[in-house]
Amino acid sequence: MAAVLRKLDHVEILMGLGQVCRSWRHAARDDPGLWHRIDMRGHAHLNYRVNLCKMARVAIRRAKGQCEAFWAEHVADDGVLQFLGNQ
Repeated sequence: MAAVLRKLDHVEILMGLGQVCRSWRHAARDDPGLWHRIDMRGHAHLNYRVNLCKMARVAIRRAKGQCEAFWAEHVADDGVLQFLGNQ
């Protein structure tokens, strides 16, 4: 399951693919390896629908202190970057 999720976009996982069923939800939430390298680029158009900064914090939290790389465009504000640095 985690191998499939690793091929998907982080924003898509946070927006619903991780909610398909209980096993997908657990895999998306509980596998920090899925969140080592977080890429949230290319989703600025969603900013009017969802709180991308909040989604970035959720992704960083799911990495459980193991985030090695974080990419974002128009998603991360100073608070998100500070949160990332504190993890």
